[in-house]
Amino acid sequence: MDDDELRAQAAANVAAWHESSVRALHGATARSDAWWSYPAPAPNIYFTAISLAKQQADRHDAITDAITDAITDAITDDWPDDARAFVRAHLDDPAGGHVCLCDSWDELDLVPLGLERKTRGRWCVRPATPLPLASEPEGLEIEAVRDTRALAVFERTMVTGFGARLPVAPFDIHAPGILDDPAMHVFLGRHGGRPVAVSMAYLTDEMLGVYGVATIAGARGRGFATAMTRAALAVDPTRTAMLQPSVEAWPIYEALGFVDIGSFSHWG
Repeated sequence: MDDDELRAQAAANVAAWHESSVRALHGATARSDAWWSYPAPAPNIYFTAISLAKQQADRHDAITDAITDAITDAITDDWPDDARAFVRAHLDDPAGGHVCLCDSWDELDLVPLGLERKTRGRWCVRPATPLPLASEPEGLEIEAVRDTRALAVFERTMVTGFGARLPVAPFDIHAPGILDDPAMHVFLGRHGGRPVAVSMAYLTDEMLGVYGVATIAGARGRGFATAMTRAALAVDPTRTAMLQPSVEAWPIYEALGFVDIGSFSHWG
């Protein structure tokens, strides 16, 4: 399988994780062969559109229409007038901060849409091979999150670990509905009873996606992030795994056998 095929599977996994996450927040989504989209303000950890297929050069000029169609397809007749007006304003005013688009092949020029490239990131995959044996960090206890009480702790730990804003209210980033999705797996690590680290995994037919690996500042450097990643990978070690790592975290994933298969762009 070549890198483009792997990237298509990885993009599909990211879109499925988004679908589960924003549906739990009662968001309306749309999907075509080329795009997944969520046309309303979302917590800032989510993309509002993800490209699912490599664009053909002769279709590049039509990309504005493709994005617009994918997003407006989610506007249904039963939407309130103010919601319909808001979504159209969202399309017309990307500078308002509600557009966060993942160009999965890092190939598009979206400046004509009024967007700018915020960052470039990497797609990384790990072949379906057994994990090397390793002992867990001393004192770390990893639990699968199965109820709303633990999910609220997971959410607070996640945003603290990433240095993001705290939720305005519990579950405004990760809502309880994700616990009803059998493809979604959520992990919370505690040390001495204190929540210190988190990770997530999402299963699609072709791939296991690893998401949200984070450790709070006071607990870093003890191997917790590696242990949380291993917990996510253990959900199904028979599938190729993917993630979109930060530059800082890349050494952790490289040591676990992940390899780089190319870049994506984040436009906003």
